[in-house]
Amino acid sequence: MQTEISRIRRYLRTQTVIVRWMTEHSGYTMPDLDTIYVNPAWEIARILVHETYHSLHPDWAEVRVEAAAVALVDGLSSRQVLELAKLCDGMTWTRKERKDDVA
Repeated sequence: MQTEISRIRRYLRTQTVIVRWMTEHSGYTMPDLDTIYVNPAWEIARILVHETYHSLHPDWAEVRVEAAAVALVDGLSSRQVLELAKLCDGMTWTRKERKDDVA
């Protein structure tokens, strides 16, 4: 596992990674340009829905929360995902340290 993450880090140090909100893709690569485009909207939307389900349904098991979140986000249009993810623009972001965090 550590070898693979080291390999990925080395690779990414040599690439152009463009992070932008896009309505049509969650991400894609243009190998001929050594460019990776990343749209965080899909993952942010999934996490927001997942964690909101925990609040709305505290009795649900983790597997049920995850399945419901994935099903809901997968059923959204690209525009809906982008709108949901952009709700984060007004949120306060903090970093909570974890024991397994690695610098």
